[in-house]
Amino acid sequence: MRNASTDPPVGIGTLLRRVWQRLFSHGPAWILARIAREVSVPTTWPGGLLRYIAMVIPRAGGQLRRIFQSASETPLLLAFYDLQVQPPTFDFLWFLTGAELERRRLGLAGVHIVVVPDSGSMARSYPGANDQERFSVKWRLENIVVPSIGFLESGAGSTICHDRSQAKSLLDASDHVYPVGYRVGFPVPHNPGETIEAGRAADHSVAILRSSDDARHYVSEWLADRAKTRKVVSITLREYAEEPDRNSNVEAWATFARRIQDDGYFPVIIRDTGASLAPEGDDFQGLTIFAEAAWNISLRMAFYEICYLNMGVNNGPAGLCWLNEHTRYLTFKMIRANERESSEAAFRVRGMKPYATLPFSTPFQKWIWEEDSLEILDREFRDMVDRITADADG
Repeated sequence: MRNASTDPPVGIGTLLRRVWQRLFSHGPAWILARIAREVSVPTTWPGGLLRYIAMVIPRAGGQLRRIFQSASETPLLLAFYDLQVQPPTFDFLWFLTGAELERRRLGLAGVHIVVVPDSGSMARSYPGANDQERFSVKWRLENIVVPSIGFLESGAGSTICHDRSQAKSLLDASDHVYPVGYRVGFPVPHNPGETIEAGRAADHSVAILRSSDDARHYVSEWLADRAKTRKVVSITLREYAEEPDRNSNVEAWATFARRIQDDGYFPVIIRDTGASLAPEGDDFQGLTIFAEAAWNISLRMAFYEICYLNMGVNNGPAGLCWLNEHTRYLTFKMIRANERESSEAAFRVRGMKPYATLPFSTPFQKWIWEEDSLEILDREFRDMVDRITADADG
């Protein structure tokens, strides 16, 4: 391979002659693409000079990178998820969806996610964690945020910034930024209401998150010898110490699972991640638990897509169903008056209409605002089965 630092210098006449020949044979687009490559990996002394400008002189380098990137590539949307104003939780799913909608609006090639740390340590507990369940920001980034980026089909990579100055460097070199108006010194949080409003107004898909082919393959293998020909119904439990009034009625869910199992369905329990390694206890005797899905968000998403129907209470993982049009779901116990994250006021702040279903939901996706009692679980399940059957027959 030729190297600018070891090859003899090329004369200006020879260089111009080569450029003219390439320009004549490949057209004007070639020269822009060639210069862009020279900025990245110089093979001539003019390329070395351009590289020096780009690396050593910040302002000129930033302008140079912008010019050559836009000349040689379709630009990307840089989406900044700032942990100073947003949590490392399943809320990130709404951010992904909002970023994708903005990408479509601008007609860009893809979304590059930039995770921006706040000024604290990544090893500390994230805001909202309690003494019983302490998860570091770093753990949640690695197990929720980063794997979720793969659900975005237009995803074009990600950057986990070391500090806020690194994020500022990326921002300064970006022409297309999300959220609109974002600044590192004055971060703007994403609001799910943007996605809700887009769902009300748009005539195209909003629930655009999707699992990978590989994950669906592995889940299908897991189910093959277990479910056989039975229809799979997932039951996702909330067993969290924070806001316990939102937790699942485990007794009702276990009884319901045994009922539909007797009717020929294959219910599968996904326990809360924090409880999934604990002893199963008598409640789950005779039922199948998919423990791996509690720890691997990619498997969880694929499982929800494959299932005949997904059921559970309002919790973080439910967003994997809500924002994926390829799932069927029933989500119960949506509102809890005395709990901060599920009060009526919290829904309104997020742009969600209480006592309704998401405006972009399919006929096989429903929010139920009643308790997760056995009677209500059974009623809603039978109603949805009838709806699915009628659609298939039609």
